[in-house]
Order: sequence, then C-alpha cells, then structure tokens
Amino acid sequence: MECMSLVQGAPFELQAFAREPDFALTGELDFKAGLLRVDYELSGSLASLKFPAAPSAAGHRTARLWEHTCFEFFVGLENQESYWEFNASPSGDWAAYRFDSYRTGMRDEAGISSLRISRKAQTGILGIELEARLQDISEIREHLSKPEAELVVGITAVVEKNDGKMSYWALAHPQTKPDFHDRAAFSIRLRKEGIVQ
Repeated sequence: MECMSLVQGAPFELQAFAREPDFALTGELDFKAGLLRVDYELSGSLASLKFPAAPSAAGHRTARLWEHTCFEFFVGLENQESYWEFNASPSGDWAAYRFDSYRTGMRDEAGISSLRISRKAQTGILGIELEARLQDISEIREHLSKPEAELVVGITAVVEKNDGKMSYWALAHPQTKPDFHDRAAFSIRLRKEGIVQ
C-alpha cells in the first residue's frame, strides 16, 4: 500500500536541458483551496540574461510569451488527456491556455481572467511569484471534487540570453529534445487538500 502524505508547500529544482553551470532555478510550490502559487528563484550571472522591463502597470494576457524569458507551469487531470499551460513574463504579462490533448485544441482558458505575478530582484537573483486560481476553471474544480482525484503538474521556464540563445528548464526532460508538454514530466501530484508526497 502506498504511503502518502499531503503538504501545502514543497520545494522544487528545475534542470536545464543543456548544461548551464552559471545558473540555478529553484523554487517552491504551494497549493491550498484551489489556489496554486509557484515561486521561482533564478540565480547566477543574471547580467548575461535578457529580461523584459519590470512592470509599470498590471500585466495583460499576451500570446507567445515563451519566445523570450518566461516562467511556466502545466496542469493536467489525472488519467485524462486535457491539460492547461500557464505563462508568466517578468514584465507582468501572462497567458493561460487549454489543450484537449497533447499539443492539440489550444485555446485561451476563459475561466482565467488574470494571473497574479510579482517580481523581486536583487544582486544575482530574480524571483518571480505566480499565482493562479485553478478553482476558477470548472473542469478542474469538478475533477477535484471527486474523492482522491489528482492533478499532475509540470514546472518549466524558458530563459533568454543576451545573445539570443535560449535555455529550457523543467523538472525533468524525458525526451531527446525539450518538450514541456510531455506528460512524463508532470511529476508533481495535487489533491484538493494539498501536494501529494
């Protein structure tokens, strides 16, 4: 019988697809009452990286954020093909998409009208906090109302360098090329009561 415990917060460490010895990307995930918060901390030689300007006003829903530095997470329903992608730019702009199955049926998620994004910077460290109200998505809310129903989560990031090269970060890279949509990398499990450990 599986030994399982539920917690509200859990640390994570992302791995670069190609080795990036000058950087580390760590953070903490928190899930409570349908609210998912992901805190990212990128540390290292940040002067060699390209970031959009800090936000001067509330961010906007914006397409193709992954073409530049972008912090992301993916949420899937356990044992179902549908899933969601959430993107956050350090500029404060954001996106939320729904997919019917692997990379198909992509469209804006109407249940999400905003994401709360905050940016904290100090020498050698960029912190991004991303908060999403998953309970505002009816399919997720209904799924979590079932006994022992779980969500599966992947945490990822795209980091752009000043020379235009990109590095791709995830909890794991199961394939021979970066693929954030690969369900094999959705390795964090959530129940409505918290994070499964």
